[in-house]
Amino acid sequence: MKTILLVVILFTSNVSADVFSDANQAYKNGDYKKASELMEKACNTGHMRACWDLGLFYSNGRGVNRDEKKALSLYKKACDGGFENGCTSYDIYKDLYHQ
Repeated sequence: MKTILLVVILFTSNVSADVFSDANQAYKNGDYKKASELMEKACNTGHMRACWDLGLFYSNGRGVNRDEKKALSLYKKACDGGFENGCTSYDIYKDLYHQ
């Protein structure tokens, strides 16, 4: 059972990293909608940097409609997942976004 769980975790981590890489490439190409969709997919599979980046997309309205509450929840998710920039962003914006 532990072996199966480890394989699932490793597979998910690799998938998240690949999707995150694809999201960064889409961003560099100026395809913000595709980049935001891929960031969301990576975030949902546990890539905390992707959660933070997606929060930035929502903060700035890049590829998505601007939504400060969604951005704040993504910053918090990244922070709770151990990504320090998520904590910093959450601390900065929590009072501004009034959540």
